[in-house]
Amino acid sequence: MSRGWLIYTAGTFIIVVALMQVWTFKGSEIERIDIRKEIEINSIAISVLQRKIDGLNEELKHRKIVQRVIDCESSGRHEGVWGDGGKSYGIAQFQKRTFYYLAAKALKSPHPPFFMAGQRGDWKDREDQIQLLTWAVKNGYGNLWSCYKQYKQK
Repeated sequence: MSRGWLIYTAGTFIIVVALMQVWTFKGSEIERIDIRKEIEINSIAISVLQRKIDGLNEELKHRKIVQRVIDCESSGRHEGVWGDGGKSYGIAQFQKRTFYYLAAKALKSPHPPFFMAGQRGDWKDREDQIQLLTWAVKNGYGNLWSCYKQYKQK
């Protein structure tokens, strides 16, 4: 073997090793960039999920309040349940004027109750009362029920 060939081979080997080091470093850098992107994507996903969880917790809170108001007002019964000297009726003990007052407000809101597809509902309908009571609690009108006030103080 000639000395020139040995130097050439050693030089080539050093260059190959150096290129492999650069390639490994660049590969690690690319991996770090990929991991950073994944972390960012996961952080966004976590934020979205947290907002959904917060919304579901808020919904659950409202449903519990509605259930307690219904239990207090009518013990969950609807048909033939009159209160306030014959002024209030049904599962949520709506007075006719209060039902239609809230229904008019709900119709103008961005998220009216499901039953209100362009209608004002029926104050003696069980489901309409539940949906409008739920809307009222969510939108700050729960204090119209004495049972709501009792529950909120606990």
